[in-house]
Amino acid sequence: MVGSTGITLVRWMRIFPKLTGLWHSGDFVRLWVGRTMSQFGSGLGALAFVAVLMLGASPLQMGILGAVGVAPGVMFGLGAGVWADRMRRRPILVIASIARALSLASIPAAFALGVLLMEQLYVVSFFNGVCQTFFNVSFGAYLPKMVGRGSLVEANSKLAASGSVVETSAASVGGWIAQLATALATVVTGAFSFLVSALFFLAIRKPESAVLSTDERRSTPREVWEGLAFVFAHPVLRALAGSTIAEGLLHGGVAAVILIYGVRELGIGVGVLATIFAVGGISSFVGATYSIRVAELFGVGPATVVGFLLFGIGTLLLALAREPFVIAGAVLVIWQLFEAPYTVYDINEVSLRQAVTPDRVLGRATASIQFVGTGVYLVGLILGGALAEIAGLRPTLIVAGGCGVLGAVWLFLSPVWKMREFPLGER
Repeated sequence: MVGSTGITLVRWMRIFPKLTGLWHSGDFVRLWVGRTMSQFGSGLGALAFVAVLMLGASPLQMGILGAVGVAPGVMFGLGAGVWADRMRRRPILVIASIARALSLASIPAAFALGVLLMEQLYVVSFFNGVCQTFFNVSFGAYLPKMVGRGSLVEANSKLAASGSVVETSAASVGGWIAQLATALATVVTGAFSFLVSALFFLAIRKPESAVLSTDERRSTPREVWEGLAFVFAHPVLRALAGSTIAEGLLHGGVAAVILIYGVRELGIGVGVLATIFAVGGISSFVGATYSIRVAELFGVGPATVVGFLLFGIGTLLLALAREPFVIAGAVLVIWQLFEAPYTVYDINEVSLRQAVTPDRVLGRATASIQFVGTGVYLVGLILGGALAEIAGLRPTLIVAGGCGVLGAVWLFLSPVWKMREFPLGER
């Protein structure tokens, strides 16, 4: 049934002449739907809404909640890369999606029994983080094998275009569900989306084999080290790893405080706040639509660097938000408009990373950079929550935005700035 749905989507898309290329591949459509539904489930923000609206979480507790969700990326990220290079990657995507659905289902069950506590949210967040770590690493390594190296930029652009819209609109949907129904309803919606994701991944027909044969495998520590060494020995990957550090600090600091900043500092309801965030989805869609053209016009390096710089500047503007609602809402909307250049940066950064990395180490290289980024994001969440408790919400946002600006400077001083085209890299 899911397979026929994928074909129906392909036929429907052929009505529109601009929907060409990978849209005519049934397997890519199934991959796209599976990835998009997974992003929707993640973007709902179910755990955050339960914590704030039902359990009255403090800024520090919100920082801890986010931190335990990304901690598995540090604990298991490198090992996930080894798995992704040793095993078939699609089964990992399926299992991770089903496991996330089941973990979310434990929350309404606990509420029905009257035993729902922040401690359970920490556990669910951690388990979801484990699943997401394996999912993200495997997906990043699976995509080039699925679509081929020649279609990487097109695939990443299509995935980013839909993903950016879905992730941000999901926050809006989650906010309105929480406001009009209950926060628990966002949890149920998220669990359902992960199940749908698993079904579409199961429906992919293209056969897949493991990248490394049994004879090529070595000890796990040695394979992990090979991935890390490759990243930090490669001048382009090393530069991108540095920007990933800055990106992690920026996003971690903002994520720790943005919900409390909007609701308690600016007095904006969660539904309205989530709707403002949806502007970022539209902005991201524009960025994804024109990311290839921007890279062709200015070069992949300048597009990557300037895109990141503008996003850092946009984050600095958050600290200017003040009541009344007209001013606060306007500043937040302007901030969301800077999602367009960030998406240009993100698509070109991911495509560049995949283009220069050979297949045999792609899983581990992907895991290595995600490991670095996740570890720093974890630090950003903790420091963001702690800094907000000590210095306040606005200084925290200023520091976060400053990290983005410094990350862009790092890329400007690296070989990335001088790159004008995507290299083919070693296969």
